[in-house]
Amino acid sequence: MFIGGVARKTGLSVKAIRFYESVGLIPAPPRAGRYRRYDDTSVEILLLIKQARALGLSIAGLKDLIHWADGQVDWRRVVDFLEQHKARLRGEIQALEDQLARIDACIAEMETCPSLQKTAG
Repeated sequence: MFIGGVARKTGLSVKAIRFYESVGLIPAPPRAGRYRRYDDTSVEILLLIKQARALGLSIAGLKDLIHWADGQVDWRRVVDFLEQHKARLRGEIQALEDQLARIDACIAEMETCPSLQKTAG
């Protein structure tokens, strides 16, 4: 598939696809004359890159995540990364819930404060 078809299929720009190739996130595809010919694996990786970028992963993080061996991506490593990322997000959610609970407790204490009740009345 030519780069334009890959762009349509992935929703990425041609420029982005070339960039991801230039930084080594996808291997340089074989050429048919002057044109790059991408395979389904490249499309899958580009979709993964798009999703990972939407999750906030940096290019450097992607380089750590995507490892190629014999023309294939180590998908087990990708799954492990996603599980770790999910655990980090759950930790962040818990920390935010704890902060909200502390704010609620503070507000509840203020509502019973005699000084605050005098100014509200």
